[in-house]
Amino acid sequence: MVVAQRRRRALKPLSRRVFSFGTVLAVLFGTLVTTGTAQAATWPVQGENDPSTFDCDHLYYSNFRSGMQFRAGAAGDAEIQNTVISKRAGAGPPDYWSTNLALGKDPDTGRVAAFYSSYTTGNLTLYKHVSGTNTVTDEIAGGESRKLPAGVNWGGLGADPATGMLYGAQNGGAPVLFAMNLASGATKTFSRGSTLKPVPANDPVFTGGSLVPDLFVDSSGGVYYGIVYGGQSYIYRFDPDTGETTQAVKVTGPGSSNGFNNYGMAFLNGSIYLGYYGGALYKVDPRTGVSRQVPGGNAHTNQVGRITSESGGTWPITDLASCSIAPDLTKRLVVAKKADKTDAKPGDKVTYTVTVANEGTATAPGTVVTDDLTGVVDDAAYNDDAKALSGGTELAKPRYDAAGKRLTWTGDLDPGATVTITYSVTIGSPPGGDKKLDNVVTVPDSNCAEGGNDPECTAQVAVATLKIVKTSAPAKPMPGQKVTYTIKLTNDGTADWADATAVDDLSDVVDDAAYNSDATATTGLVTYSATEKTLRWAGTVGKGSTVTITYSVTVADPPGGNKRLTNAVVGPDGSTCPDGATDPDCGTDEPINAVVITKSAAPDSAKPGDVVTYTLTARTLDGSAAAGVKLTDDLSGVVDDATYNGDAVAKADGTPTPAQPGYDSATTTLTWTGDIPAGKTVTITYSVKVGTPPAGDKVLRNAVTGPDGSTCPPGSTDPACGTVTPIGALEIKKTASPASAMPGDKVTYTVKVRNVGSAAYPGASFSDDLTGVLDDATWNGDASATAGATTFDEPGRKLTWSGDVAAGSTATVTYSVTVGKPPAGDRRLTNVVVGPDGSTCPENSGDPDCATETPLGALVLAKTAAPASAKPGQIVTYTVTASNPGTGVYRDARFTDDLSGALDDATYNRDARATAGTVAYAEPNLTWTADLPAGATVTITYSVTVNKPPAGDRTLRNAVTGTDDSTCPPGSTDPDCSAVTPIASLKIVKTAEPSAPRPGERLTYTVRVENTGTAAYPGARVRDDLTGVLDDATYNDDATATGGTTGYEAPVVTWTGDVAAGATVTITYSVTVNSPPGGDKKLTNAVVGTPDGNCPPDSADPDCGTVTPVPSLKIRKTATPEEVKTGDTVTYTVTVENVGAATDPTASFTDDLSGVLDDATYNGDAKTDTGTVTVTVVKPALTWTGSLAPGDKATITYSVVVTNKGDKRLVNVVTGSGSNCEEGSEDPDCRNELPTPALRITKSADPAVAAPGGKVTYTVVVRNTGQAPYPGASFTDDLTKVLDDATYNEDAKATAGSVAYKAPKLTWTGTVAPGATVTVTYSATVAKPTRGDHFLDNAVSGDEGTNCPPSGQADPACSTRTPVLSMVIAKSASPSGSVAPGGKVVYTLSLTNTGTGVYDDAVVTDDLSGVLSGATYNGDAKATSGSVALTGKTLRWHGKLAVGQKVVVTYSVTAGSGEGKLRNAVTSTTPGANCVTAAEPGCSTETPVTPGEPPTPPVDPTPPVDPPDPVRPPGPGPLASTGSHTGDLLALAFAALLAGVWMLRYARRRAR
Repeated sequence: MVVAQRRRRALKPLSRRVFSFGTVLAVLFGTLVTTGTAQAATWPVQGENDPSTFDCDHLYYSNFRSGMQFRAGAAGDAEIQNTVISKRAGAGPPDYWSTNLALGKDPDTGRVAAFYSSYTTGNLTLYKHVSGTNTVTDEIAGGESRKLPAGVNWGGLGADPATGMLYGAQNGGAPVLFAMNLASGATKTFSRGSTLKPVPANDPVFTGGSLVPDLFVDSSGGVYYGIVYGGQSYIYRFDPDTGETTQAVKVTGPGSSNGFNNYGMAFLNGSIYLGYYGGALYKVDPRTGVSRQVPGGNAHTNQVGRITSESGGTWPITDLASCSIAPDLTKRLVVAKKADKTDAKPGDKVTYTVTVANEGTATAPGTVVTDDLTGVVDDAAYNDDAKALSGGTELAKPRYDAAGKRLTWTGDLDPGATVTITYSVTIGSPPGGDKKLDNVVTVPDSNCAEGGNDPECTAQVAVATLKIVKTSAPAKPMPGQKVTYTIKLTNDGTADWADATAVDDLSDVVDDAAYNSDATATTGLVTYSATEKTLRWAGTVGKGSTVTITYSVTVADPPGGNKRLTNAVVGPDGSTCPDGATDPDCGTDEPINAVVITKSAAPDSAKPGDVVTYTLTARTLDGSAAAGVKLTDDLSGVVDDATYNGDAVAKADGTPTPAQPGYDSATTTLTWTGDIPAGKTVTITYSVKVGTPPAGDKVLRNAVTGPDGSTCPPGSTDPACGTVTPIGALEIKKTASPASAMPGDKVTYTVKVRNVGSAAYPGASFSDDLTGVLDDATWNGDASATAGATTFDEPGRKLTWSGDVAAGSTATVTYSVTVGKPPAGDRRLTNVVVGPDGSTCPENSGDPDCATETPLGALVLAKTAAPASAKPGQIVTYTVTASNPGTGVYRDARFTDDLSGALDDATYNRDARATAGTVAYAEPNLTWTADLPAGATVTITYSVTVNKPPAGDRTLRNAVTGTDDSTCPPGSTDPDCSAVTPIASLKIVKTAEPSAPRPGERLTYTVRVENTGTAAYPGARVRDDLTGVLDDATYNDDATATGGTTGYEAPVVTWTGDVAAGATVTITYSVTVNSPPGGDKKLTNAVVGTPDGNCPPDSADPDCGTVTPVPSLKIRKTATPEEVKTGDTVTYTVTVENVGAATDPTASFTDDLSGVLDDATYNGDAKTDTGTVTVTVVKPALTWTGSLAPGDKATITYSVVVTNKGDKRLVNVVTGSGSNCEEGSEDPDCRNELPTPALRITKSADPAVAAPGGKVTYTVVVRNTGQAPYPGASFTDDLTKVLDDATYNEDAKATAGSVAYKAPKLTWTGTVAPGATVTVTYSATVAKPTRGDHFLDNAVSGDEGTNCPPSGQADPACSTRTPVLSMVIAKSASPSGSVAPGGKVVYTLSLTNTGTGVYDDAVVTDDLSGVLSGATYNGDAKATSGSVALTGKTLRWHGKLAVGQKVVVTYSVTAGSGEGKLRNAVTSTTPGANCVTAAEPGCSTETPVTPGEPPTPPVDPTPPVDPPDPVRPPGPGPLASTGSHTGDLLALAFAALLAGVWMLRYARRRAR
């Protein structure tokens, strides 16, 4: 697509003969264009890829000189970034070659190709660029070139890669399209009102709209183009076979209103794209028409890659292209599918509904709806009930293909029609597939086309399943045995099964067993009805989950029913266990076993050495005999703690049985195999003796195993089949606490007697000999026991205890002794406890738990501190050592370190640690505890940090206190028990004087450094950073100190020195406040001392810093208005603001008015809202003084009236001390300069003399000769004295400002910059015939002060006077009637100047060719003025013709001998003359020579209208050459001229 159309120049009508001549030219030149064969050519191009490649997966665009490819996003949509595919690498092809672009297939190779063309009628060549090459050629197919149809500006191209067709659209206006077969070149043109047929025929958009020239195609062979109508864009489809065209899409949104300026249109990835000529790209949804701009900006500003395209100027997009093929957009089929339920169960019926609506503008013939049921019939059966309805009418029944599992309906859909298709399926019981019904409907060219993903096209129905399995355990239960039932309901479907049920009838179970009322379910509700003997469950089984129901019964002993436990569970319909199901998983059937076996043991519990007797019995349930019964008793759980006595015997009701038990020591198994007589019980007895001690688990466990079908079958866990005999057994342990002791310590002994068996132990006892203890200690007489009783034999030094100990219980006996001071024995407390046989401490036991040994220890303490003296912030580390020089453990060694004397000046660092033991801190005491082995030493360290500053007595004092028997007992004065550390401490104070200096004043700083500690402070230092001072002041380099050394390295003052304890050093220096202060108006600084003082870095101590505020004035002067003219009042405003931090009591400024009052007059109106203002007239100046607090502002105003008598500038400067406007300041806020404007207006008319029907163009030039802009400049041009003779052409325009016309005055207003010129032009066309006074008089008037004031126009440049030419020509012949052969005819021409302008060289011609064919010229032509002569057969007069002058021309001829008529006419091309054509009245004569009417000459046919000029874009040069040469054109013109002369001569002869 190309640029916006220009208004085309209308051609004036020509005479018939001129048209005959023009027709010849048109024929000759038309033959030249259509028959000339240009030499085929190729040109090099380049693209982003080398060679350049492109495809059908992207969107492309062109400008006048290059082709580009948009980037494709992840989804395939076009994005704004783009790269070059076709850029000229040399001088050709000609400019504008790539205005139009289509993407299709190369007719020669079948590869993707880009086709380009120019928009001009002068270059109709089609160019081709094949992907994978760097060449553009005009050889389109088979080496032949192709030309676009002539006579039309083609504005856009589109190609069909499937058919090889190329389509084009006219550049705007009425729709004109063409279709070209690229392979053959065959071309057909379509146009509105002819071969384009709208459907409907009365479509107002098609009839009244303008073409939006670009195209794309669909899969049905349709072609799409755009129409703009009423500010809205539409997309139409036309059928090249029929010419029918139908509206397809109405575009809305931001892309619609661009109209004709959407130069490009293409289809890609399901969307329509519009390319705005300014570079924007829009994406349109073809279903809704909604457009949105592709984000990222404009195409030409988003080019990426190694090269960029040639510039398209202000038309960066002239066409879009893609070889993507759209579906038929006029049909616009919208499909929706749904199922009547989202989840279902086996046996359920599911009904599907599919609707297909044609929301398009054309019928959708042969619409095919296909519903693939593959994902449905794996779980369900189609019910063969499909039907189709439209508008209540039943259509052809949809067809179901059972083999392909597809339901299909085919039919036509009119615009606005909807077909509704319904069918149903029934879910299988069970469903045999994936437990879900999934299917998708497809309709070509719809939202449900093949491969789409629209959720409206699918239906999903989840299917629930319910599998029920029932089990029971154990198999073949025995009387008294518990039977557990398990029912599992499993849903392996894809939907939850709500309201599931399970019913279990226990009637044939509880006749032999009792329900245990223990039913449970993992979810849902389970109940049991004793009346109905039925268990019921109800609940939901979630998809993929299992619900487990359990309950139990206990078999009666004896069972009273049919000796079988039989029942079945019933689930809901659709489950695997519906009512009447025969699935074996739905029920259980177990017989009850018939042999009853029992076992017992006596006594119930035992002690080591006891005998335990076992009894086994075996009988039949119904009293019948049983042969070959085998009983096995495993004694492995008995003989680990006891010994079998070999005494087993078997009897049947007291009589020994034939077979007796046998014992296998290898397998520790007792076995009996024999017969049970009818009605009798077999009894087996045997015994074991418990070991001393028992060596196993202290429990005698064993169980009898009978045959299958007995109450003790193999694997049985029935407790009646086994016995458990617990054994009592003693474990004795003795301990002493502490593990080591010191002189005077109390040592406590604990003896624990624990029954580790599983039975009670009566009569337990032990004895404890203290002989090895009491040689070093004294008996404390405090023995006690938690159970039983103790006695102490003091002479024998022996403690005894006795009592009963329950299974698992412990009896604890405690007593104590006190270590002597000193101990008198072997310094070891040694003794052994002795218990009964079978215990862990029998006589002479070597078990270490039966004896104790307690050694003795001592405690030595020492303390140190480092360093010896400290500074604030310094760490002082304390070290305490604790050692045991004794031979035994010093239990619970400890000390306390009171830090009170240190914490008044320091802070504990909470870093205490010990090499052993536990160290703790509870302010102010630090404590340590540990048990010290003999010979061991423990080191304890901790530290404090001296405070900054230290707040106490500047001395750290503390001492360690140990136990009474340590080397540092309470009250000790031993120096090894304490530490003393003196502290040095600095206090810095800084001050500044005075507190609020003015700019220019001196400020003095004093810094005092005092040592307030008890130790000297070496290497003290001070650093004072003046950065926050020197932004507003200057350092005076005068630092001094009473001790130490000062220094300065900008911007820091430094001091270093030693300060004795209690001494002070004083440092002073000064700065001078800048005028004005240029910083933050605060002199802010802080001294930094050593990190251990009160002024470390970043200290917040107010003694370390000073903040001294200073005042500072900010003056700003403004004037309004900024643009002034003579007579304007200018108001000056001066604001004075104290932007400093302190009050300025003497703020002031002076405003010099000398540069203002040379061009203005002071109005005497100065005023201020604070302070005092005065004006001095002799030396023009204004002054103000006042007091301003920080942030306060004073506003002073005064005004002047502009006279413009000076240098055309109002210049003045304000100055103020201590402000931004110091004397000589260049701050623009201190100065005002207002230049003044001046206008000069000139007017001219062209031409100077006007002719009737001619156009007079007026030019008014407005020039600003001043130094300031002239806002609101204006002038008025009264056309009253023009319009009596002419008509205003409504064509006024201005290079700036706005021009308006309201009859009879034309006005202009605008702003003119200094030195600038505004030109206003308009025109009037002189009336023809003339009217009025034959003068076009008018004058322009501007503002007062211009050279064209409204009060008077003395300047001739303000007006124009244009005379109007008018000449009247009259012709006559004498005689006025006929003339005889040989007679004389005299012709008279009168030429009169009836206008107001002089003709310098008027010209009149008289064509005698129609006279001299029948007469002879007499050679007597003459004129009263000017010159007259006959050349060939034309008489020509020319000469000057003054206003009102009349010239008469006469000549004569003599008639010949033949008959005929003497015809001739006078004509003139002189402006303002009549007789422009011979047909005008009074301009021709006809004189018959003989009577008779000549034949009527033939009438020339209406000449064709020349085609309009092509629309051409603004560019750097002319259009490309079309191949014609000037010499050729001149030769053709000359040939045409000869042909025209010949035709005129032929016509003349025919006229005769």
